[in-house]
Amino acid sequence: MPKTRSDTPRTEKIEALLDAADQLFAERGFDGTSTARLAKAAGVSERTLYWYFPTKDHVLCAVLQRASDRIVDELREAGWPDLADPAGTLFAILQAMRKIRHLLPSFHQRAEVSDHVAATRDRFRADNDRALSFALRTAGVVETDLEPAIDIVLAFADGVLIRNIDGPELEAAVITLVSRLAPETS
Repeated sequence: MPKTRSDTPRTEKIEALLDAADQLFAERGFDGTSTARLAKAAGVSERTLYWYFPTKDHVLCAVLQRASDRIVDELREAGWPDLADPAGTLFAILQAMRKIRHLLPSFHQRAEVSDHVAATRDRFRADNDRALSFALRTAGVVETDLEPAIDIVLAFADGVLIRNIDGPELEAAVITLVSRLAPETS
């Protein structure tokens, strides 16, 4: 066990910073969280925070990336993706994404003014497009409808998360969406 924070390994400091940031962003929002408060909550100096993350935008992206990685790991452990059940797969993804819904408005807003957040958003979009293309093709969406179908699914996901739709209401909406996009899977 380290005797001082300076003896704490780099990965532990980063995890402490990301844990504190995730909690503060959920409680106070991105704009309501200062770097001084974030450093204090993580038990490090503000200088240490900036050593690991050049800007608060970098912290936001790191928190979101870590959360996304954890969601993917949890989904895979649960047997995702189940390509035989596109509605069930989409429902599971949206349920899992509820864990990061508090980060998404700030992420989208900051992408408009921060090159780093915009680049991170673009990487997420490219990954999502590849995964959705595969899933939608597997579900029977024809190639000419693929791009609009991806846009529809992503807009649907944004709306579900912003409106905080959950449970049976979400399940019914997912089933309706999938049946419209790929009628032969219904």
